[in-house]
Amino acid sequence: MLGLNEVGFELGARKFFLSDSSFINSVDAQGLDTLHKNGAQSFYVADSESNLELGINAIESALKRSTLENRQINALILCHTSPINTLPVPYSLVSELAQKTSLSHCFVTTITQQQCVSSLYGLKLATGLFKTHPHWEGAIICCIDKILNEEYRLIGDAGVHSDAASAIVVEPESPATVVAIETMTNSHIAKSIHASDLFINDPHYVWALVSLIRKTLKKSGVKADQLQSVLPHNVNLAVWKQVMMSLKLSETILFKENFSQSGHAFGSDTAINIATSGMLKKSGYHLIVSCGIGGCYGAILVENKTDYGVQRFAVPDP
Repeated sequence: MLGLNEVGFELGARKFFLSDSSFINSVDAQGLDTLHKNGAQSFYVADSESNLELGINAIESALKRSTLENRQINALILCHTSPINTLPVPYSLVSELAQKTSLSHCFVTTITQQQCVSSLYGLKLATGLFKTHPHWEGAIICCIDKILNEEYRLIGDAGVHSDAASAIVVEPESPATVVAIETMTNSHIAKSIHASDLFINDPHYVWALVSLIRKTLKKSGVKADQLQSVLPHNVNLAVWKQVMMSLKLSETILFKENFSQSGHAFGSDTAINIATSGMLKKSGYHLIVSCGIGGCYGAILVENKTDYGVQRFAVPDP
């Protein structure tokens, strides 16, 4: 069993809009129109903030509202897409992050190569750790990512990246229980960035997401029409509308606000969407889905039995 206790996040300090002249000049009219149809409007950039600073702020934000204290956290799992770990544990960023947040007593490890699905793999790992260590009280999954090259700020015409960090505090049991975790790699995808260095949409994208969601629901025994909300990764709104239609689900339960408000913050989409949707205050079943380059896919189904957790709060303006 795994329960969600609290979440926190930190976005880059500077907010930009796709309507800014630098983007209007770099994207043709058709591309800009497709970006808008995919929900993209704004994004956040961390100029002066380091990865460490972003991570510290996200963890402190989550722990400030958590029912768990620092001393009750037994594991810190750092997830990332960008190559921020050049040294092995205990010399890597995760160890410094633990020291700066009074978590130096924790078991620490990192997850990469799962791209934007890394936070869900982190939850999967935490589930195993709690089974292995039944006396453990809590763990934190922290995601940190910044765009290292501004050429990759745009995700083709599907969305736009934001610099961000996030933290998910979990415990063995809570009213918001993870009842199913499903991860997979789409074998149809050979590569998702072509020789031209441009992101492309994979033709199997929609059906890979539909298949993933069906597997997750089947594993839990929950019917699609029992879902109270679907929290997607904040990329390619047009595809998500197709996914909802394919599953015969009402688009009204798709949480769409952060396609425009926060942009795609890599693995931090999970925590940002949990926080800003108010999911932890709503009883029922909630589906969280993500996918990343290289054919990485993941989903978790959460059953929230009582009103519990954070208040709904908006993506902040710097």
